[in-house]
Amino acid sequence: MQITITTHDDRIFTVDLDPNDPIETLQAVVEAETGLTAAQQRLIHNGRELPTGGQTLGGAGISANDLVMLVPRVAAPAAGPRAAAAAAPSDAGNPAAMHPDGSAVNPELLMSMLEGNPGQLEGLPQALQRAVRSKDVAGFQGELRKLSAERRKAAEDEQRFQRLAEEDPFNPEVQRRLMEAVEAANVTENFEQALEHNPEAFSSVCMLYVNMEVNGFPLKAFIDSGAQMTIMSKSCAERCNLLRLMDRRWQGTAVGVGSAKILGRIHMSQLKAGDHFFPCSITVLDQDGMEFLFGLENLKRHQCSIDLKEGVLRFGTTGSALPFLSEHEIPQQEHKLLEGGDSAAAAGGSGSGGAAPPPAAPAPAAPSAPPAAAAPGGGGLPAGWEDKVTQLQGLGFPPEQCLAALRNVNGDVEQAAALLFGGF
Repeated sequence: MQITITTHDDRIFTVDLDPNDPIETLQAVVEAETGLTAAQQRLIHNGRELPTGGQTLGGAGISANDLVMLVPRVAAPAAGPRAAAAAAPSDAGNPAAMHPDGSAVNPELLMSMLEGNPGQLEGLPQALQRAVRSKDVAGFQGELRKLSAERRKAAEDEQRFQRLAEEDPFNPEVQRRLMEAVEAANVTENFEQALEHNPEAFSSVCMLYVNMEVNGFPLKAFIDSGAQMTIMSKSCAERCNLLRLMDRRWQGTAVGVGSAKILGRIHMSQLKAGDHFFPCSITVLDQDGMEFLFGLENLKRHQCSIDLKEGVLRFGTTGSALPFLSEHEIPQQEHKLLEGGDSAAAAGGSGSGGAAPPPAAPAPAAPSAPPAAAAPGGGGLPAGWEDKVTQLQGLGFPPEQCLAALRNVNGDVEQAAALLFGGF
């Protein structure tokens, strides 16, 4: 039968024994697992300590899948004050000797030892590291006392929990702590298995960039199939001489993992990919960092495929293939951006996988000067879209969300309704 053992330091393990085995056999297995000798063990089952003296596990009432708690026996009290005083002189030359309050008996010697052992020093909390490097003896002693007080408090909490567990194993707090211990053990085991069998998961990934030209200016374009729009920063649009073409009626907010203000839209600009030119619409964000992001709308329009085996972006409409840039070719500021993820997230995906919703509904232009490209529906909307928005509003959705859904499905009301009901 299997027995689950939980320890005072939240370790959990199982042992497989026979009901006819003596309790001493369980103690021997526990000693092998924890290092506590049989004399140091208190095995608690259903609120009572297991007896010894040859009694079997089955005779003690233990059955398959039962839980046994291991509590260390309290050590014998320390020697009296005279003995402690007699021992004090011998601790003076011991760098690890500590006062009862947790401070070092010889802090200068301990700090000197740590300073000469960089590996051990790096394992200490940051505050202790700073005190050692700055040779701040008072600060070092204060941090040691603080750590000692925290350890004492944790030990007191653990003792209180153990007493509570002995009195009532089914107490909700006891069950909660046990559940937390099981979850922590599962997480630790999963982490260790990942380190052993899937170490690639802990390495950084180089994002996908290709060389393109926009309006004759060379750019390193970030390829992001998780962003709905093709995006350019305001500073990049200014450098490419495109701000003069920006339609400010398309202002709004791009919301993905983060958010960013949409300044407007450039409805058509010349983009060069490889040896081919084609028109491209670009949404301009009031945000620097990610200069140019080639989004899903253009990836679909040009039937692009991301070929990770060959390391190229293939354009189905032109047959060209652009090689992805290696890590050292990616702009340094975008390296930092991808590590932090702030501007990238606001752009609507950019590596974090979020999708950037379409821009908010464009504000209508002044009545005296409507744009030539505006549809008869008014407000810059294609003809008939006002009726479609009204129809979707009747389903209980706000007009901005209805318009965004319509833009996402090119004006198909049924598909837009399905998107809205699906949580778009």
